[in-house]
Amino acid sequence: MKKYVLLAFLCGVTLSYAQTTEYTGIQNQSTASFGDIEEDEPLSNSEIKSDFDWKLYPNPTTTSSFSLDWLDPSPVQLPTLRVYNTTGQVVYQETFQVFPTGNFFDLGDLPTGLYIIELEMADLIKTKKLQVL
Repeated sequence: MKKYVLLAFLCGVTLSYAQTTEYTGIQNQSTASFGDIEEDEPLSNSEIKSDFDWKLYPNPTTTSSFSLDWLDPSPVQLPTLRVYNTTGQVVYQETFQVFPTGNFFDLGDLPTGLYIIELEMADLIKTKKLQVL
C-alpha cells in the first residue's frame, strides 16, 4: 500500500480509502458500522484525533540536511522520521525527541533527486517532498 501512496504523492494524485471493520447481513437487510460511529450518531470534534503540522526547510537543499519546525504546539509523543527515495526505499529512519526550537537532520551524502519525508506519530502520518540539488 505504501508504494501506491508514494507513487500517487509523487504524481500529485490524492488517494483516499476506508476500511470496513464490521459487516452483518440478514436476508435482504444489511447493516454496516465503521469503527464506533453509529449511522444516526453525529460526529463531534472530540472524536477526531489531534493533528499536527510541520515545516521543512531549506527546500530545496544542497547539503542533504534540513530543519524541521513544528507549526502547532510540540507533540507529546516521539515522532518517527522516514525518508524515501523515488523507488520507495527507506534511505533514512529515526525516532527523535522534539525540541521547541526545531530539529536538525543530516542525511549524509544523498544523491541529487526528489525524496519523500514522512513523519509518523501515533496513528497519524504526514508527508512532504524534499529536493536535494
